Amino acid sequence: MFTSRNPTRSILYTGNPMTMKNSVVDGDTVTLKIESIDVYVKNIRNLGNGKYSGEVHGFEPFNPAEFKNLKLGDVVEFKETEICSCSNH
Repeated sequence: MFTSRNPTRSILYTGNPMTMKNSVVDGDTVTLKIESIDVYVKNIRNLGNGKYSGEVHGFEPFNPAEFKNLKLGDVVEFKETEICSCSNH
């Protein structure tokens, strides 16, 4: 369902420069992509083996309540290779 990030790129970690991140941990927020649309997922939970779950809380560049059968509030599963960016806000 989600677009895999380019294998030559790593996850972009953002947040407080005093506590720079280098891994995805429970409670984080990530950005995934479906085609050229960003899908924001919060309350990340590590499921192990490079898999995660979280709750959809937004779409960009526009902000519909639903996109491609995903709705705000849906819980989704995804792979580490599909994460574009990660933040601890």
